[in-house]
Amino acid sequence: MTLVTPIYFFLFIIIGTFIEGETVLIASGYIANAYHYEFWLILVLGLIGTLVADQLYFFLGRYCHRHQILPKFIAKRLTKVQSIISNHQNKIIIFFRFLIGFRMIIPFFLGYSNVNTKKFIIIDLISGFIWTLAFIIIGFSISLSIDKLIPAAKSFEYHFLIVFLCLIVFLKSLSFIIKKINKHTPNSQTNIDLQ
Repeated sequence: MTLVTPIYFFLFIIIGTFIEGETVLIASGYIANAYHYEFWLILVLGLIGTLVADQLYFFLGRYCHRHQILPKFIAKRLTKVQSIISNHQNKIIIFFRFLIGFRMIIPFFLGYSNVNTKKFIIIDLISGFIWTLAFIIIGFSISLSIDKLIPAAKSFEYHFLIVFLCLIVFLKSLSFIIKKINKHTPNSQTNIDLQ
């Protein structure tokens, strides 16, 4: 099968994990099995994307702290968060990426606080490896299950993949729109919750 061009697929993994994360890794695992891509190559590309994102947000936080460029009301809130971070540094670095929706903001907080840079990079690498591996295996397993349960699905794999990706885009867009609606109506009782 050559329906998924390798170079575009590899870019999809790196850019996708940089921006989104879990969904992209599950889709990548599915595609890797369906189109017979090397599992370890997918793992390395996913890890590169997620680590680059983490480091970018971490060093952005560090830069903002050193140059005091955040508005005072945000800086005050971050100062309150620093005591929590100081007491639970290792746990936060290990588990932040598993908290959906916090993957960008927590590395920024960690960078803004007094977390040691070397410590962050090392623990983030280990945690990132486990996280990336887990979600790729989920996608891989979904593809294997479909192959075993529905042998005829092989001929419809490409269509299933398109539907799967469209569904993900739809749900993410819907979630984004609902968050915007809730943000603009903070005192309303008509707030929508998609959690």
